[in-house]
Amino acid sequence: MNEELIPTELKQRKQWVLWKLTDKGKVPFRVNGLAADKTNVMHWASFNEVVNALNDDVLEEFDGIGYVFSSSDPYTGIDLDDCFVDGGLTEQARSIVESLNSYTERSPSGKGLHILVKATKPGPRCKNSKKDIEMYDEAAYFTVTGDYLEGTPRTIGQRQQEVNAL
Repeated sequence: MNEELIPTELKQRKQWVLWKLTDKGKVPFRVNGLAADKTNVMHWASFNEVVNALNDDVLEEFDGIGYVFSSSDPYTGIDLDDCFVDGGLTEQARSIVESLNSYTERSPSGKGLHILVKATKPGPRCKNSKKDIEMYDEAAYFTVTGDYLEGTPRTIGQRQQEVNAL
C-alpha cells in the first residue's frame, strides 16, 4: 500500500476500517479485530489507527484498509470491475476515467479500478452488472490500496454532472 498517494483529505476523516478476504467477500473489521458495521460510526477509526492495526503482528492478519462512505461526507466511489485487457484499460473504463478525471487507483485484485469523486449518487441504484460498474455514497466502504493510476489527478474532484451522466 502506498499511503503517500492516498488523498490527504480522505486520510483526515475518521471513516476507516480494516478488511479481510473471506468466503463472504471483503469483510470489514474494526481496529480491535472485531467485525465492523459500515453504518456504525463507533466502528470506524482514523487513517493512522487502521494503518497501525494493519501493520500490527499481534492482531489477526488483515488484507488491507477501507474507507466508509457516509451521508455526512461529500464522496462517492465508482467501482469498475475487470476493466483491464492486455495490460491496458478497456475502452469503456478509459472513457469513464477520462470523464470523471479524479483520484483513481487499482483495486486489490489489480483487475479493477476505484474512482473517488465529490458527488452524490443519483438515485437508489448502486450496480449495473451488464457494464460492471458500481457506485456508492453511503452505508458502504471501498478498499483503498494507494495503487494510484498514473495519468489521473491525485486529488478528488467535484464531479456531480459527470456522475449524473454516468
